[in-house]
Amino acid sequence: MEHRQSLEVPYPTDVVSFLPYVCEQLQTPFRIRVRTAVQEYISKTEEKSKKIRSKTTLVQRTSRTQQSQDVDTASDSAAARNTFYETGEIVITALYDVSDRLVELKFNRCREIPRLLMKIIGLCVPYQPYLSKITIRWSPMSGVALYEVAKFLPQSQVTEIILDDTSVPENHWMLLEHPHLKHLSLDRCKISDTDCIVIANKLVYPLVASKILSILSIASNDITDVGANALGEALRSNRTLQHLNLAGNEITDIGASNILCSLSEFYLTTNELKTKRQRLLEYLKLKKEVYDKCLLELTASSKEKSHDEFSRPSKKKTTSAQSKKSVMSVRGEPSSADTISMRADMMTTELIGSYSDPYSSEETKARGEFVSCVGNMSLCSLNLSFNNLGFATVKNLLNVLQYQETLCQKTGPGLMRVLIEGNNIPVECAEYLLMDELLERAVSKAVKPVRKIERGKPKIK
Repeated sequence: MEHRQSLEVPYPTDVVSFLPYVCEQLQTPFRIRVRTAVQEYISKTEEKSKKIRSKTTLVQRTSRTQQSQDVDTASDSAAARNTFYETGEIVITALYDVSDRLVELKFNRCREIPRLLMKIIGLCVPYQPYLSKITIRWSPMSGVALYEVAKFLPQSQVTEIILDDTSVPENHWMLLEHPHLKHLSLDRCKISDTDCIVIANKLVYPLVASKILSILSIASNDITDVGANALGEALRSNRTLQHLNLAGNEITDIGASNILCSLSEFYLTTNELKTKRQRLLEYLKLKKEVYDKCLLELTASSKEKSHDEFSRPSKKKTTSAQSKKSVMSVRGEPSSADTISMRADMMTTELIGSYSDPYSSEETKARGEFVSCVGNMSLCSLNLSFNNLGFATVKNLLNVLQYQETLCQKTGPGLMRVLIEGNNIPVECAEYLLMDELLERAVSKAVKPVRKIERGKPKIK
């Protein structure tokens, strides 16, 4: 794949040429270099050690209209990366697939990501329908620069954002308002309990992130039991998050217990019952409004069609007794009002969808004066490695797995992968064997036998 130079003004569809051109025209105080890389896919039948490889093409674009004479490869030396960092040059890698479609933008080891650069990239994003991933690593960003990223996300198809090792002091939560974001990684980003609470509040149903985000990684940060408690509260109503990575934080048995409590049966609070009823009433009200509108449109359309049929000039024709009888039988059937009503109901369901709630009748049951929920069965993977956990967490985890194993009606697969290595727990104990067996059963129930061989045996660490 080669991007040929052109004397004409580049369009936003050509990121490699457009970004340096705009930076030069605006006389930006920073200098950028855009490199291209091609993603090469390896067949699954080949060795597992072979992973997705990428290589850069021979063409690069830089601002100031300076073209590099050297051929860069994906395995650049550390000295070259340090040179980019020292000179302040911003190196952007545009990753293309084999069909020459931009699928990822990478920023690696930049001195700083300016806000103006994110504004310029925002001009290109709407013209890149296959751009699904943005990776920024070891490149500090200001809160306003991340704000610009959040601004262009609604006009994009980006579903994955990686900000590992990137110091961003604020505005992390703005990314969770993007309606397509499925994977967010904030490893080693100095996330505090305050930041974690804000992120957790965005995961509470029925906010946008609670319906879309499936992978959240906030490993190696400064999260304590305070942040873990907020995440546990969010998991009570969240039914979309499948993988949660909290490795390398400062969580103790107290914080882990609050997370695990949401994965087993718990009683609904007064506020949760109140909001549940409010959501049901709002849904019924919306359904009634949409139904009335659809019914009105269908009725008007039916009357107009009937009027057109009656207004047509009648033709003289002889009708046999059998045909008259069939016509009378058709007219003797129920009126078209029932048909119109059924069509209006179908249109309403198609427009607003069926009623769905984390505390629906399928997931709750009355226990005397209280209402209990079966728990979060959507979270499949939980990483609590290298925290300050003790043996109490091992017992709580075993209780959760045993509860999910005995649950008859499941709304999700439940836990299938748990990592707790690097904590203050025994090296070997009987609980580990039981947990390994329970996890293996959970995987065998959730996936097909063929896929089970590919994934391998789950183990507790």
